[in-house]
Amino acid sequence: MYRKRVEKHLASVSLLVANFQAKQEKAQAVRDEELAKLKKVIEEFESKGPCATYEEFKESEKHRRSDA
Repeated sequence: MYRKRVEKHLASVSLLVANFQAKQEKAQAVRDEELAKLKKVIEEFESKGPCATYEEFKESEKHRRSDA
């Protein structure tokens, strides 16, 4: 009787471990997909060239306001 309870407990623990590992692998896959999307967005952003510096932005705003 004791042996059956132990075997049942061990089977339960094994099932919990397997479920945890499956959830962890699924979460890792989702995380990897999100990271790939972010890397793609960053690459697209960086491929557009350098952004204007703050000084260039202030100068363009000054010109834009004076033209209006």
